[in-house]
Amino acid sequence: MDSAEKIAERWLSVFAGNVSEELLNAHVRTPGNLLWHIFSYEMVSCLKKDEAQKVFDSLQYDEALYFTDGYYSKDGLVMEIVKTTGKVTSAELSKHDGWDIYITNFEQGWVYVKTHEEECGLGPYFCLLK
Repeated sequence: MDSAEKIAERWLSVFAGNVSEELLNAHVRTPGNLLWHIFSYEMVSCLKKDEAQKVFDSLQYDEALYFTDGYYSKDGLVMEIVKTTGKVTSAELSKHDGWDIYITNFEQGWVYVKTHEEECGLGPYFCLLK
C-alpha cells in the first residue's frame, strides 16, 4: 500500500470508523466516489457550508496534513499529498476552484473539506470528533 492509500485508509478509520464496510464500499471506495461522501451521504455527522467555514477558521493549530483529490477511479485511489501546512483559512482554500482539498489533524480529530461541488450545495464540511 502506498502512502496515499495509507493516508486514505487512516482518514477513513478516524472519521468513518463507525460506518459499515458495505456503505463505504458502495459510496466511497468504488470508482467515481470520493472520501468526502461520508459527509454528503450523511454517514458521519458534520458541520456544513458557512457553519463549517466559521468553525474551521476559528481553529488554532500549528500543523495539519493537506491533500487534494481523494477519489476512486477504475485504477484505484487518486490523491495528491501536498504537504503539511500551517494555519490556512477557508477563504484561501476557496481560491482553488474545482478542487477537493482536505485539511486534517488526525491527532486532534478534525477535518475540513473544501469540495469541487460547493456550487451545487455540497460542502464545505467540517468534522470534529468528540
